[in-house]
Amino acid sequence: MATNRMKRRNFIGASVTGLVSAGFALPGLKAFGSEEDIDYKIIKRTLGRTGLELPIVSYGVMNSDSPNLLNQALDMGINHLDTAHVYIRGRSEEVIGEVVSQRGNRDKLIIGTKLRFNSDRETGMFLTEGAGTQPGATEENLMSQLELSFKRLKTDYVDILLHRHLHPRQ
Repeated sequence: MATNRMKRRNFIGASVTGLVSAGFALPGLKAFGSEEDIDYKIIKRTLGRTGLELPIVSYGVMNSDSPNLLNQALDMGINHLDTAHVYIRGRSEEVIGEVVSQRGNRDKLIIGTKLRFNSDRETGMFLTEGAGTQPGATEENLMSQLELSFKRLKTDYVDILLHRHLHPRQ
């Protein structure tokens, strides 16, 4: 007898998508009460020993270049924005930079971005030479990507910097 098992990662992804979608629908439910009646309580947890207070639901700005959607999330209390250097060819970071600079609340937000480097398809290990759109894994390329992310995000720091596809041996 076959079992329909969902992988944990897929379950979490689907759950978060549903929760975030439901949260964004709340302002449209004014017929059931005034907007003042809606209390957006954001549950937060401390990220390890970093001291960063992250909401349990964050905003992954991967496929959205909508300032309105981003503003709505921030208005609802979301304070963690997750993006990457390559999302929408950098447009994701640009939209975040535009919205955050207009709001003037960078110090109240936790912005995370990711960098990606060329890696061997068989071993998964980073390679120092680039290929296609993937730069080689060098200090110079890391700094170049990071500086471009700072420029797009209109900030001089990110709170969380992640390496995409980091192999366990590295």
